[in-house]
Amino acid sequence: MAGWTQELTADDDGPAIAVRRQKQDTELDMTAMIDCTFLLLIFFTVAATLDPSTLVLPEASVGTGVDPDKCVIVTLAQVEDDGTAEIFLGDGTSTGALSGDDATQQAALVEYISAGNAQGKPNVMIKADRGVANRETKRVAEAAGKVPDVKIYYAVMEEG
Repeated sequence: MAGWTQELTADDDGPAIAVRRQKQDTELDMTAMIDCTFLLLIFFTVAATLDPSTLVLPEASVGTGVDPDKCVIVTLAQVEDDGTAEIFLGDGTSTGALSGDDATQQAALVEYISAGNAQGKPNVMIKADRGVANRETKRVAEAAGKVPDVKIYYAVMEEG
C-alpha cells in the first residue's frame, strides 16, 4: 500500500491520502441531441411558407388524350365557394343548366349519355372547373355508370 499514503510536510497543503482519479465516462448521451433535432425539424416545417407559383409539375409521360368527337361531354361550372356546381349537357356553358332535384338531374344525365352512346360515343368526359367539389363530379359519374359499356374520363378546366 505504498502508493496510498503520503507524508505531510510543512509546505505541503495536499491531502493526506492520495486521491484516486476517476475514469471519465466517454459515452455521449444522444437523447438531448435527437430532441433538439426534432424540435428544429418541427419548427421549420411549421414556419415554412410554400410559394405555389414556384411549383412546377412535370408533364405526363404516359397516357393519351381522349378524342372529343367520341365523347359525350358534361360540363360542371362552379357556382359557390363551397364547390357546388351547375351541370351543363355538352361542351361549355352555353346550353341551359340542368334544373330540378338530384333525381331529376340523374335521369336527364342517364338519358343524355344513353343517347350519345347510341350515336357511337362510348366515352363520357366530365369537364369541371378547378374549384368544383368531388361530390359534384361523383354525381355525374354515378349517372354515367348506369349506362352500360361507357368509359369515364375527367378533365379540369383551368382559369383564364
